[in-house]
Amino acid sequence: MAAGDRGGTVLALATEPRFAQRLRRYLEEERLLDARYRLQKVPGGSVALPVLEAKLAEQRLRALRESGPLGLPCRLLRIQSPIPSKAASVRTPAQKLRSELQRMVLGLGESWSEELERDVPRSWQRHGDLVLLSEDSFSAALWTKLGIGYFTLPYLVHAAAAFAHACEWNHHAVEALRRNLALNGVQDRCHIHHGDNRQLRLQDVADRVNLGLIPSSEEGWPVACRVLKKGTGGVLHIHHNVEALPAPPCLQPAVPRNEQRPPEDSSSGERELQSPEEMEGSGKEMPAARVRPEWQRWAEASAAWIRGLLEELHGQPWRTSILHIEAVKSYAPHVHHIVLDLECRPALPA
Repeated sequence: MAAGDRGGTVLALATEPRFAQRLRRYLEEERLLDARYRLQKVPGGSVALPVLEAKLAEQRLRALRESGPLGLPCRLLRIQSPIPSKAASVRTPAQKLRSELQRMVLGLGESWSEELERDVPRSWQRHGDLVLLSEDSFSAALWTKLGIGYFTLPYLVHAAAAFAHACEWNHHAVEALRRNLALNGVQDRCHIHHGDNRQLRLQDVADRVNLGLIPSSEEGWPVACRVLKKGTGGVLHIHHNVEALPAPPCLQPAVPRNEQRPPEDSSSGERELQSPEEMEGSGKEMPAARVRPEWQRWAEASAAWIRGLLEELHGQPWRTSILHIEAVKSYAPHVHHIVLDLECRPALPA
């Protein structure tokens, strides 16, 4: 509920139509006009101008009741179901996000505070259906209880997965995930395993495994291999922070001046991803980045390592194939958060 509203009403000053613009100028000068709502006619032919009740001190409110400003005839009343102004009806994405978050927090019986207000991002970076926020967003303790399930929910809601097993060791996150599963009507298609996934006893059930821990999820790779279906295998989505240092100038071959091309025409150089600070939250997508040699080397080494884990586990040959390497964001100078989509299948006998 907005400040100054009581049960869907707002305080207003009503006057005759011929005095409405004069009263409006006065209220604007005094910063009392509530620009969220339109001026509107009320029974009796008067025009009501919404005012900001929170800015009206008791003394000023009493003076307005006794005699109108500038000697204008007016009276105080409350408007039922006020009509939003055109300016108020057009909101930026950041304003919409803040409004939805405030509604969610209040709906859960929590209080909206200045700390939470500061935590709401004003801009972000969009990469396909993924939104990247600055690292200082949602840092308050309350957020650890809310908004959980950004891997599990898309699988169940958008990808129509038949069933999902979610591993989580934070008990606040577990409770929030349970609520979000219920809100989306998919609670019957998910089992939450509370605790360290390295202790997970599950095996031979998964077509896909998401390993989202960064900077590295290597400790979870044996578990991922075990839960993949041993008869058909599946796909691992492996998140990792990979360092890609620039080559020293002395190791870079000189290019004759007559063969040099502008940077935008070069096909041999690697393009640096833009940082979140360089991209405003205006719906722009992160530009595609070429697969860097360091990323490719890490992916190939990971594929070989996981192939060895699978062969040791099942006692038969397996094959691993790199399907895709996705650059998510620049995590730090020369360090990128990337995702490897790795297909893992038991090798068919010759």
